[in-house]
Amino acid sequence: TTTTTSTTDQISSFFPILNELNENESQHLNPFVNTTIFLSNRERLKLSFATVTYFPLRVILCISSLIFCSICSQIAMLGYPKYKKGEEIKPLKGWRKLLTRYSLVIGIRLFLFSFGYLNIKVKGKPTRNANKAPVIICNHNTFIEPLAIQFLTPVSPVGKAELRKLPLFGSCFIAVQTVFVDRLDPSSRQETVEQIRNRAKPGSGWPQVMIFPEGTRTNGKALITYKLGPFSPGVPIEIVTAKFPWKYCDPSSVKHGPSQVFLSWKLMCQVYNEIELDFHQVYTPTEEEKQDPKLFSENVRILMSKYLQVPTTEHSLDDVLLQLCAKKVGEPMEQGVIQLRNLRKFLDIDVDTAKEYLQRFASLDTEKTGRLTLKQFAQGFKTEVTPEITHLFETLDVDQDGSLDFRDYLIGLSVLNEKSSNKTKDALKLAFHVFDTENKGYLTKAQLALILRKVYPDMTEEKVNNYFTEADTNKSGQINCDQFVAFAEKYPQKLPLFKSAF
Repeated sequence: TTTTTSTTDQISSFFPILNELNENESQHLNPFVNTTIFLSNRERLKLSFATVTYFPLRVILCISSLIFCSICSQIAMLGYPKYKKGEEIKPLKGWRKLLTRYSLVIGIRLFLFSFGYLNIKVKGKPTRNANKAPVIICNHNTFIEPLAIQFLTPVSPVGKAELRKLPLFGSCFIAVQTVFVDRLDPSSRQETVEQIRNRAKPGSGWPQVMIFPEGTRTNGKALITYKLGPFSPGVPIEIVTAKFPWKYCDPSSVKHGPSQVFLSWKLMCQVYNEIELDFHQVYTPTEEEKQDPKLFSENVRILMSKYLQVPTTEHSLDDVLLQLCAKKVGEPMEQGVIQLRNLRKFLDIDVDTAKEYLQRFASLDTEKTGRLTLKQFAQGFKTEVTPEITHLFETLDVDQDGSLDFRDYLIGLSVLNEKSSNKTKDALKLAFHVFDTENKGYLTKAQLALILRKVYPDMTEEKVNNYFTEADTNKSGQINCDQFVAFAEKYPQKLPLFKSAF
């Protein structure tokens, strides 16, 4: 314990990046997990009863509502020109608009009823005015809140281009004139921004554009980072917050949770489910926010977190992609939830690089516990457990539990491989700290000789003396961290040497 504590003190004194990466973070908060997949005996009994009684009726009602909406949507779009890229589209008018709207109101209400949402609790009033607020945003937990918002106020959602090809649903997305985003087309995002701006023009006749800025679904325990799409046009935004009070069935549709089929079955088998929608005042951006979408998005996110009474975190869609990678390589899915967006403020890594490290981590974690022991960690360096490896392990073991999770592993190897924001300097500081196994804050000539001879066994005493004399600029007989870094930076080729000495 004493050794680990002093190690932590050393980090604080000359290697602050590890502290910064672990400071003010909700590391134990996972917004991408739904744990209600595990059923109690009482819940099993209730679900069994529901499955043979009212569940079949609700399934029939659900399918009937989808067919009804699909047919009405197809009728409304008869003879309407199909969208072609680059062509200007116009909003629906007359009988097309009325048929689409009222068929969706009826169909969506029946659909929500089939899932146990017998009542929608609403606070505030929808603006229903695209001129006043062209964009409407909401937190995203499940497939329910987009439908509930559409039921209460006509909106055109923003969605991936593949949605138009969905059976039954596809015609509905086309009828509400969804702003489709082609994720394979680099110019599609800019076109989306332009469409939002065009629809925001006074008298355009368009409904509000509905966007979920988190870009993925969460369990509602936090607001993750926002994408800039809704904020780039710099137009007023109507804020909606959705809450799902639940006792037995968490409706959140997240990657680490039940399948969509299982979740739908559970929701339909509940006697009733609850949803609360709160329509807040329109948020009008300042001139500064109009010029800075990132500032605009962050201010709105903070405001929404206060409305919802949940924290904001640096989780993002990248964490979802890492979750899927963790599942693929046999690791617990929570290993992918590392707030990669926040790490990227300090580390020069992208999702693909993080996936590569995760695969290496998984190859060492032979028992698939999601943690590495000291011995497994040493195997990654293709060496036995040495004092230097032990010291590096203890440095990265911020939780001081004798093991490393993927996040600890990723940070350490990223720094060693010069992928931190200060690159070589951070890697050299960590290398110095690893070599200083007794936490004295300096290296002696004997320690430097030991390090050099691990790589070059035949290095002469004269060569060692020359290196030490050059590094020991104040002739104290010791090399401190700053001297070590300054010396090594003169010889960039030395960094691989120091790392291989581990």
